[in-house]
Amino acid sequence: MVISMKEEEANYLKLKPKLKEEIVIIESENEKLFYLYDSTSEDMYVVNYTGKRILELCNGKRSIEDIANILRREFNVDLNKLLTSLYKFIKEASRRGVVST
Repeated sequence: MVISMKEEEANYLKLKPKLKEEIVIIESENEKLFYLYDSTSEDMYVVNYTGKRILELCNGKRSIEDIANILRREFNVDLNKLLTSLYKFIKEASRRGVVST
């Protein structure tokens, strides 16, 4: 069975990512960067404010579409550009074990 791009996009928008419980968000001294500390693996990652805000919204109840709409209102950005960036961010965060999808 071949899934069309529209089906794939629709499925992606329905995903409900969740920040993993072992991830702790720590504010840095300059208040522009945030550390993500994985208490299980002891890995540490750095994100900017937008990345932190995305992760705060990843509660397992909000869909990608819900998150995108919240961010669009908060940051007043183009929805298509936002969805592209959000897709890349969530994919990388999932690959690194920061969120589950």
